[in-house]
Order: sequence, then C-alpha cells, then structure tokens
Amino acid sequence: MSKKIIFSIFLFSIASIILNHIIGGIFEYFGLINKLNGPKFINETQKILLVLVIAPLVETALYQALIYYLMKLFDPFLGNFYNFAYIVVSSFSFSLFHSYSIYYQIGMILPGALLAYGFLYFKKISKYPILLLSVVHFLHNLYILITE
Repeated sequence: MSKKIIFSIFLFSIASIILNHIIGGIFEYFGLINKLNGPKFINETQKILLVLVIAPLVETALYQALIYYLMKLFDPFLGNFYNFAYIVVSSFSFSLFHSYSIYYQIGMILPGALLAYGFLYFKKISKYPILLLSVVHFLHNLYILITE
C-alpha cells in the first residue's frame, strides 16, 4: 500500500472525527444531544461486530459504491453535475439508513457526504475504493467506541 493511500486514509479519518465533534457540539449547544437515540445492542460482542466490521463494509458497499454505479447509468444526463448529484444522493441515503431518530439522520448528512467524496477520491487513486473507505469508516467507528 502506498504512502499516499495510507496518508489519505489518515486524513479522511481525522476529518471524519473532527466533523463528528462539530456536529456533536452543535447538537449539544441546541440541547438535542439526548434526542439522537443511537443504535441499541444486545451485548458488547454484537456491538463490536456490527459497528467495526459489518457496518463499515456493508454501508460502504450500499451507500457509496452501489449508489455510485447505479447513478453512472444517468451519467449522460448529469454530465458535469454527476459528482455533486452522487454526493447528495449518497449522503442522504446514508443518512436515511441511520433511522434512530430524525436528529440522528440530520446529523449523518455531512458525514455521509464526506464518505461519498472519499469514495470518489479513493476510486481515482486505487482499485479498491470500497476496502479503503471501509477502513476510514472502521477507524471513525473505532474512535467513537473508544471515546463513548
């Protein structure tokens, strides 16, 4: 793996964590932090498996990769607006999937946009954008698990 890819994974992970803190701060400022109602788990094993393994891989495959390739069917119609349209559709799809509360969904729009942009970026520099973006998602989720 090249230094550029490792550095990119690091930068996207840091950006994701910073964005998470900014969004959390906004929700806290408006007194909405307790209304997020995140996911509930049966036990720690399920939590770790779902949050660190399944979610990064499945969500990247569905909400970044699948949407990217489905929207490529409309590329002739979207032209220069393809990347923008892709980021919007991908981020809102990612957000809607996180249906723990309307506040949680709103809070997931910008992280979804960052992940969509990340997919476009990793697609340009690697043959494995799903895997690389899943690593970013994993690192973000790992940080959340460690600091919660």
